[in-house]
Amino acid sequence: MQPAYRTRRPATQATPSSLHAFKAPSTTSRFVEPAHFDSLGEAPIVTPRGTARREAYLRDFALPNFFFHLATVHAILRHNGVPLGKLDYLGIKKP
Repeated sequence: MQPAYRTRRPATQATPSSLHAFKAPSTTSRFVEPAHFDSLGEAPIVTPRGTARREAYLRDFALPNFFFHLATVHAILRHNGVPLGKLDYLGIKKP
């Protein structure tokens, strides 16, 4: 009888060129200026689930969603053999 869980795939060596899709875009700040957000005032964020204040949307949806996906990518990369640890997830550079 086989186990109910999946067995791990063999670790593969990841190279910087194989991870090019995971680089953060360095040009993002050119497209969104802080003055744009200041001009919105207290305009609500409209979503398919309703409306929310900007602070509530950021706190209750956007940031948890971002960190969920960050943790998921971290877990998938580790599962596929990329040598990542807790310090990599936290963004701390190793000495």
